[in-house]
Amino acid sequence: MAVSHFRSGNNDTGFDIGIRYSLLPSIQFGAVLRNIGQPEVRNDTLPLTGVASLSWTLLPDFLVVKGEAMAQNRIAETGYDMAYRAGAEVSLGRALPVSAFTAVNVDSDFGVTMWWLGASLGGARRGVFVAGVTPSDPATRVETVSAAGLATNPLTAWRH
Repeated sequence: MAVSHFRSGNNDTGFDIGIRYSLLPSIQFGAVLRNIGQPEVRNDTLPLTGVASLSWTLLPDFLVVKGEAMAQNRIAETGYDMAYRAGAEVSLGRALPVSAFTAVNVDSDFGVTMWWLGASLGGARRGVFVAGVTPSDPATRVETVSAAGLATNPLTAWRH
């Protein structure tokens, strides 16, 4: 769960909630609801967004495939816009925690809108680098780049 507060003066607080559940040892399901309360940021209302995801570990510690569907409400009219993402992650295993991943974003008309490439270094505490390319751009330029650190702890670590 997350709370975001934007100093806009109006509706400036939004909430995100999510859950991850193991359907089987190799299949994970996730669901997130973002921007509950539809906060305003710089005079723009952030749309309520729902995301459902599924990941399947084909080869433990080596290959995972993932997919997600996203529904985002339209601010100026009724209904939702749909988008989809599918990808794969290849890892070298736990002994050398390095992985590479790729994903493709698809719009509601099933046109490719973004192709993502990334790398991750580390285990429970890792650094992640991701770059996105728009395939419809004739120059095929990198449109977006992101670098982040991520730390995860098993729930049992909090029980002590």
